[in-house]
Amino acid sequence: MKDIPPHDIENALYWLDFEEWNNIQAELEILFKQDDYLLTGYFGSWKGSLASGKFIREFRYLQKVLSHLEYIRIIDRNGHLIIEGPQHDGSDYYELKRLTKKDTELASYYNFEDEQRKLHTTIMQSNFYSALPNFAKKVYCI
Repeated sequence: MKDIPPHDIENALYWLDFEEWNNIQAELEILFKQDDYLLTGYFGSWKGSLASGKFIREFRYLQKVLSHLEYIRIIDRNGHLIIEGPQHDGSDYYELKRLTKKDTELASYYNFEDEQRKLHTTIMQSNFYSALPNFAKKVYCI
């Protein structure tokens, strides 16, 4: 049996991760073709976990928010889309919810401002303003 050089293993793992990300990216982009979303949760900081929220209107905005994570884990828990991952100061934990037409109007009134924590809480806790993205159902027809 021939020894495999470590750089060949690292290179193979890099391309495997790259291919997997491309597949996940294509699947996530399906969600953003018709709807706007709100991402809320906590990001790890040297000061502890801090609450955060951001309106996500295009997939590239989600990529930007998640770009600091070392890796991500995407979970569809009964229709709830959870995204989590570690970074240098701790771990991040987010939930992504689809905005209803009423909420898009409300968010538009506030110019989709990300500093509106009360607005984010109202949206996330109300079926009138937000809905589950049902990622697995929408992408995989499960």
